[in-house]
Amino acid sequence: MAKSTRDREAAKALVMAAGDCNVSLTADLLARGANPNCFAHGMTPLISAELSGGIREQTVVNGEVVPRQNDPFETVKVLLQAGADPELPQRDGTTPLMCSLYSIEVAKLLLTKVKNVDAQLKSFGKTALMLVAGNGCIEHVQLLLDCGASVNVVTLEGKTAFDEADRYPAIRELIAKHGGVTGASLDLGKVMLAKKAEDDAREERRIKRLQRLWPTPNFEHAADSESYRTAIELMDTICSGFPKEFQGKHREFVSYETTKREADRIVEEFQGRLRAVGAFLFASGQATNDHAVNFVSILPTKNVYEAICAMGTNRNDGIGPAAVCAGLSRISKLASFTIRRITYDRLEGTWDSMPNPKRLAKELFTFCSDSGESARDIKRTLERTNQLFLWWD
Repeated sequence: MAKSTRDREAAKALVMAAGDCNVSLTADLLARGANPNCFAHGMTPLISAELSGGIREQTVVNGEVVPRQNDPFETVKVLLQAGADPELPQRDGTTPLMCSLYSIEVAKLLLTKVKNVDAQLKSFGKTALMLVAGNGCIEHVQLLLDCGASVNVVTLEGKTAFDEADRYPAIRELIAKHGGVTGASLDLGKVMLAKKAEDDAREERRIKRLQRLWPTPNFEHAADSESYRTAIELMDTICSGFPKEFQGKHREFVSYETTKREADRIVEEFQGRLRAVGAFLFASGQATNDHAVNFVSILPTKNVYEAICAMGTNRNDGIGPAAVCAGLSRISKLASFTIRRITYDRLEGTWDSMPNPKRLAKELFTFCSDSGESARDIKRTLERTNQLFLWWD
């Protein structure tokens, strides 16, 4: 196995072990040379331990709440002792300190090593203080203030930690005692608020343009067409015995319950045939297990973009199906593909051709950064498989 491949596999193993807060396995992987500052699944081992472990400091066994056997604090400690950088951010600027709101003990440990307590997220400009204030973590707020966190850092939306704590009067009072004020009272806050208003107006105009290009389809007449009735009859034959359900304003969304494996088989075998009679056939369930409950669905259109809009596929960051269609349309100029599964946050299918994998990978990373750790990582995947998988976490 090539060294680069071994390093990637070691990184995945370490991030997963840290995420399970498995202290012994984490220590063993580090002892065998795993990089404590690697990236896999979009995060570092340190952040993985905090996010996954901190949430599960307790678990339920036989109806009783018991302490978690694997320890997030000890896992973080082992990683730091092995050289994990306590300030190494993720791609979006998230730092380990920002993720420590699940454990005050982890926060205290990190603050013995962190120099910059005011690091900001790239997307919104929030600091660790803002995040814990907005989540009502008063003990964390006090800890950060004691360590010198700045109270009047302004986000890209013109907000301060005082603004973020709008649901927590006690935290607002605490921040105010340290000189914290609302962003609207600061010169920089006023500038950022004005800029945000301009950006919001510009984004609203852009979304309206996209929605005119890819509107939510109206299937009122198509659902009553003879061709669609033919398509439903064909699906009734294909899915004989499967539970059937009508949804949608005009009962145009017809789904059949089956398993993931069977759904994938039906779509691959019959999608072309259904399209020939004016219907788009696709799998519409979220399951990843072959034997889990899943669905095959049809809509009265041949257009994949209309199906995506009807399903409401979105990027979970305020960017809706019209923007997804716009991005997919750009991708279609670089490669041909077939979409076989459509859900609210993912698209799956196959790449039929891709003349330039490097250029395609770069566009995919811009369009759907959750597809891989980097454009280079996506390129390696494209060269290895023709499976299309776009997912917005």
